[in-house]
Amino acid sequence: MTSKHPQRMAATVLLGVGLLAGALAHGLIQGGHPVKTLPEPKLNGRISVEETIARRRSVREFVNIRLNDQELSQLLWAAQGITDRANNFRAAPSAGATYPLETYVALAEGLFHYLPEKHALELLKSNDERRALAEAALNQRWMESAAAIFIFTSVSARTTQRYGQRGIMYIHMEAGHDARRRLR
Repeated sequence: MTSKHPQRMAATVLLGVGLLAGALAHGLIQGGHPVKTLPEPKLNGRISVEETIARRRSVREFVNIRLNDQELSQLLWAAQGITDRANNFRAAPSAGATYPLETYVALAEGLFHYLPEKHALELLKSNDERRALAEAALNQRWMESAAAIFIFTSVSARTTQRYGQRGIMYIHMEAGHDARRRLR
């Protein structure tokens, strides 16, 4: 996706991530919430990668249909799901297999944290937070009616302990890989 205002787009992403990270850091969202196991992802799709790429378009108007559990499962697995349990490898590449990204999803029924090791969602808040996220994203109102809003945060130390400050660059690249894999 291109934008006439790349700084605005970057600020939007950082603001949304900053608000969530701040809420987590200040204990407004705490662990120990109910966990919902997702259906197993399908490993054989109905269309080829090439056809998927050819059909990809940015959309900012949505029909009022929620994602079913299988669709949500597939989107989360395609980005951060475990593909090799013996080595704990994931669907997305990661510098040194450090996997610094944490994925959250805002749905009408609440805010969830994706747990790749369990392929499950942990309920953090049972409120619909899509409006608040749209406001945090510089009033991008189209987000309010999206079936799901995916939020990426990172635990930078997972990568910077190994690569130093250069690890921050790797984290940004990983966020790009993660976001791109959801657009399939």
